[in-house]
Amino acid sequence: MEREMFQVLKADRRDVLAVRFAGSLGKVDLDRFTAWLERETEEQPDGSLLIVIDDFDGYRSFQAAIADLKADLRFKDRFTKIAVVGDAERERVMTALADPFSKASLRYYPEEQQGAALAWLRS
Repeated sequence: MEREMFQVLKADRRDVLAVRFAGSLGKVDLDRFTAWLERETEEQPDGSLLIVIDDFDGYRSFQAAIADLKADLRFKDRFTKIAVVGDAERERVMTALADPFSKASLRYYPEEQQGAALAWLRS
């Protein structure tokens, strides 16, 4: 059975949104993520976002990769801070590469520092 790629995590503050990505990402996952982000950012603009990436295996299709890029471009200016927590060098590199293209301040944290990532988002 394939595990769910996109999962909303419970956050302790309304202005901090949190999601988890695991496994391989399909277009359906991206569509659900985009719809959720649209609803949440309408209610709470200029909040913070925690993205936890757990064992990312890549995209299931080219359409999924394009949907991810479109979501990145669509929501890039709706947050003041974005923390990416992961366990692979590619997540650190992708966070650093995306930083100049977003009004949000982006930071990468290794998975064992998820608490530090949340503390930074709350500050």
